Amino acid sequence: MSRRTGLRKRQKKKGGLGGFLVLILVGGVLGGWQLVGDVTPIMLVRQIIATDSSLSGGDEIVRGTLYDRNYKEVAVSMERVSVFARSRELQAVDETVDSLATVLGVKAEAIHKMLLAGESRIWLGRNISQEQEEEIKALNLDGIYLHREHSRYYPQQLVAAHLVGFVQDDSGLTGVEFYYDKLVQKMLTEEQEGQRWRSSGQHVLLTLDLKIQHILEDLVETIVADRPDVKVGAYAMDAGTGAVIASVQFPSFNPNTYRKYSQELLENMLVQPMLLPPTFRGLLRDSAFIQYQFENRGYIQPWSIGVEKVNLGSQLRLWENSGLKSGAPQDFGNNDGSLELPSGFYIVERTKGPDFATVPETASPLALLTSLSSLVNGGKKIRPYVAQAVIDAESWDEFQLHNEKNDFSAETVVSTEVSNEISRLLVASGKKDDFGGVTLKDSIHVSTSSTDGFGYRNNEVYFSAVPAHKAGLSLLVTIQGGTRSVRTKQYKKTADPGEVIAAALPRLTVLQQVGKSIAVVAEPEDGENVNYPVELDKLRQAVKESLEENLAGTTAEPGEMPSLVGLSLRKSLRLLQDKQCQLRIFGTGRVVEQTPAAGTSLQGIEECVIRLQRQDDVSLETLEEKLSDK
Repeated sequence: MSRRTGLRKRQKKKGGLGGFLVLILVGGVLGGWQLVGDVTPIMLVRQIIATDSSLSGGDEIVRGTLYDRNYKEVAVSMERVSVFARSRELQAVDETVDSLATVLGVKAEAIHKMLLAGESRIWLGRNISQEQEEEIKALNLDGIYLHREHSRYYPQQLVAAHLVGFVQDDSGLTGVEFYYDKLVQKMLTEEQEGQRWRSSGQHVLLTLDLKIQHILEDLVETIVADRPDVKVGAYAMDAGTGAVIASVQFPSFNPNTYRKYSQELLENMLVQPMLLPPTFRGLLRDSAFIQYQFENRGYIQPWSIGVEKVNLGSQLRLWENSGLKSGAPQDFGNNDGSLELPSGFYIVERTKGPDFATVPETASPLALLTSLSSLVNGGKKIRPYVAQAVIDAESWDEFQLHNEKNDFSAETVVSTEVSNEISRLLVASGKKDDFGGVTLKDSIHVSTSSTDGFGYRNNEVYFSAVPAHKAGLSLLVTIQGGTRSVRTKQYKKTADPGEVIAAALPRLTVLQQVGKSIAVVAEPEDGENVNYPVELDKLRQAVKESLEENLAGTTAEPGEMPSLVGLSLRKSLRLLQDKQCQLRIFGTGRVVEQTPAAGTSLQGIEECVIRLQRQDDVSLETLEEKLSDK
């Protein structure tokens, strides 16, 4: 029988005396927090647990799992089990050595040699398998102990690494992992929805969609195929909410082995300032003019007639309200919030050009994407975020971090009329596609200085909005690097990023529309319409062949219909994600009815139907009636 690996997911443990002591320690730590300066409560608790062996084998504080929005694992805590001996407590040494040699698969002489080292604690095997652990427990040998610890593992490896971040010594250093520690502090000190968190180790649901992420990964791979000297960032956002649904950076890194990468490579381009190309600064300047007209005249003069001198105060308010001058929220990790370029970068071309007034020279890709999205999404104010909800580790209830109570859903950056005019300006300045979207592109040349001398760099920026008016999906691609050398006859034509983006947009839009539709079904808003026009039929047709190619050759068993009654929509979708039937969803809340019934074979069944009802409308009698009918 093959052995299961010793690296395994954390299992739930029932709290005993160790758990009670942990609660006492937490209370004492929180009470004396102000006495320890910058040390946070969770750091103190971890230190106490790490130094007390009576607690380390019990209820250790373990980081929860990070999921994408479809409940695909992005980061998990894996348990490692090791075996050690306390030399003073050993009895019947020869018999102990022989037993352990058989279980661990090592020579008895090797174990004898380790025991003769004279140390009080002797490690005999690390990261043992679960079968080895169970066999050692069954032997019940005096002086032989098991030690448990947890390691962070990233199953997606290079995918979205800069967004997710990494952990060192169980503390998040970058990305969402850094933000996770902030959430842990909140769990220990605050109440949510009038109910204290049941335990530590809560899970976090991200806005990231790995299906869309993989499409952007392919897009970036195509761009860099013949341009290995560039750095590329590609980011997709729900333009109506600010949720970041994909984040790709090249070159990437593997957070499982982050120590072998340079600090420069570990930096997240998404939150680093970059120079804005002239076309984008011009779009922002003209947007401010349109807004100023509406504020002062009550009507909008077509942007093409001409631009008057703009009120500087009006401009500055627009940059602030749209997020152009804002630093990155905590969701995106530990960053200094600086909006200035590092020393050594400056614009090459300084010839007299257009007057951009107060339009910033620099902005991070996140700030630019957020600002442009709010200007063309109908004018709604948005704040970028990537952490959607905290999931209770015991009940699996979701506690939303972004909802009507704490987001900007009721605020606007510009009026709908102004947003529509800015969208027309965007269409006139960019390239419209056949599916209702538009892409704007431009580049700016920069020069860098270093100990090796001076060099030229090129920064290309692409922004896409789908649809062009009241955008529901926005995309930003930045390509930094490359040279301005003269092309030779042997020069190989590289892929046109604009064409690569245009080819990917239909699939991105369909996948986002599907995700958006599910979200609307789960939490509908009165009067809220999904921002996807009739062109969606064209999109579906455009991606039909590629989708069929992805499904070609799959031979998955149809399986049986799972039991869904009483579950939330998200849990139901997770159980149905590998089923081949077409899913139809009615209502909101929890599942009260399903077709076909639980346990029915899905062989030959093309459609599965689930009906939901709000929790306050679902009584115990109603559920019993539904179940009794089946």
